Amino acid sequence: MAANPTPLALSTGLLTSFAFRRFEPRRPLFIFSLLFIPPLFLAAIASSGLGPLQRVQTVAKHVVLHLASLVISTVAYRVSPFHPLAKYPGPWRCKVTRLWALKIANGGNQHRYYHALHEKFGPVVRSGPNHLHVRDRSAIPIVMGREFRKGGRYESNRLPGSQGALLTISDPHLHSQRRRIWERAFTPTNIKEYEEVVRRRANELVKQLRSKKGSALDLSSWITYLSFDVMGDVAYGGLFNLVSDGGDKLGFIARMNHGVKQQEVAGTIEWLAPFVLWLPQIKAASARMYAMGRRALDARMKQGTTRRDLFYYLLDEDKTGNGGAEPLNDVTLMVEASFAIVAGSDTTGTALSNAFYYLLTHPPVYRRLQGEVDAAYANSGDGENVDPAVLSEMPYLNAVINETLRMQPALPNGVQRRKPFGSGDITVGAYRIPAGTTVQIPSYSIHRDPRYFYPEPNTFIPERWITGADITKAHGFALDKDAYIPFSYGATNCVGRPLALLELRAIIATLVHLFDFTLAENEGWSKDNWEKDLRDAFVLLKGPLMVTVRERL
Repeated sequence: MAANPTPLALSTGLLTSFAFRRFEPRRPLFIFSLLFIPPLFLAAIASSGLGPLQRVQTVAKHVVLHLASLVISTVAYRVSPFHPLAKYPGPWRCKVTRLWALKIANGGNQHRYYHALHEKFGPVVRSGPNHLHVRDRSAIPIVMGREFRKGGRYESNRLPGSQGALLTISDPHLHSQRRRIWERAFTPTNIKEYEEVVRRRANELVKQLRSKKGSALDLSSWITYLSFDVMGDVAYGGLFNLVSDGGDKLGFIARMNHGVKQQEVAGTIEWLAPFVLWLPQIKAASARMYAMGRRALDARMKQGTTRRDLFYYLLDEDKTGNGGAEPLNDVTLMVEASFAIVAGSDTTGTALSNAFYYLLTHPPVYRRLQGEVDAAYANSGDGENVDPAVLSEMPYLNAVINETLRMQPALPNGVQRRKPFGSGDITVGAYRIPAGTTVQIPSYSIHRDPRYFYPEPNTFIPERWITGADITKAHGFALDKDAYIPFSYGATNCVGRPLALLELRAIIATLVHLFDFTLAENEGWSKDNWEKDLRDAFVLLKGPLMVTVRERL
């Protein structure tokens, strides 16, 4: 008679749970080994000399008991007072697993969901077994500083054969090397050259809007076409012509948005990412996104150098050796090409669309901005163009932009950071965080914290950014710029910030000066759905913004 397998199978499950906690495995082969080799090994011993049916039953019993013991012991530890994060509040399911987070990510509601958790539980929420969301200004310079590194979700999404995109490189030294290449494309000298690019693309949009005056159109789509065209010029010396073509006829935007969303879903659980990325839907979406990068890279290589664009530096066409950095291989260049499209077009297009939504739903703000812009054009000399340096000093224009990015930051759920395993615990503000804990600072939620933005933190009020405005004189007023992180923070902040601000100021000023827009609500679209339709797919994605255009005389 075979020995009772229960004690040994339960023991291997318990030991495996310790192994998962100790080694935090990410590689599929290692995970499978821990899950199945111990029970199969025991079953092989226990079933020696048994018949075929009894052998199958013995193997099944060992595997089931092993996995049951693993799950039960893991759950018990995560909800126990012995867990390092036991003192931090959060829903019980957050403490047990992040599997539920896949649904939240897939629905695009991460920013709203975690904001609701902060409203209920306070500044620090346990949002996973080893995951914290922190809504506290004092945590920003620490979590986004040198003590922490990028969380494992970024490495888990890395394409095989790639040296990593700027976004996904977690090693601080390698990230610094790659960032220095990108920064060369966004020096003040190069930004000055991009002014003409933005002006030319804006004029193409103006021409299209003039041809459609009096009719309803989706302003959000047209603005996004513009931002894609600008990034095509800045990154690849000219690739997209969506505005002049009258739309995204090849589906670039839809493919990019779908690919970004699926990668965000895949990266929700680090150890699960290698398996999720092989699901047909997610694999296909990522492939289509990278195909766009491949198309962009091939077109740029065929065209050659026409200006000092981003790939002028990534390809080391100026023969400087990029500070001794390792030359980028073909797969890496393709990945960087894909990342550039997302980072430079989706984010700016969404910010512009949000700005016009808030302007159109706040008519007094629209009229005040229009007055400031008109005065700048009247004083510009030729009456047709305003120097970007003048735009950068216009208080109300910049207040509108700041308030838009406060209300709807480009990365609403923030970025993941983790102090390396074995590097010791760290105090973040009033909180002790164990090494190995993943931490996120959700910009959407911290931007709506009344401790930092008061009064009415959930309301669009540009005046809060203007010293001396009535709101700034109110009792209890708060505007804490240290809690304002629309472009992230520190050494990994948005490298394209100067270009984004140039584009935001120029496009808003141009369109507000030349056109009057009114919302065009109908049975299929309502302004009340705009904010509800904003989806968190790592970057913020948007729906239509229906308007009627009238040219100003």
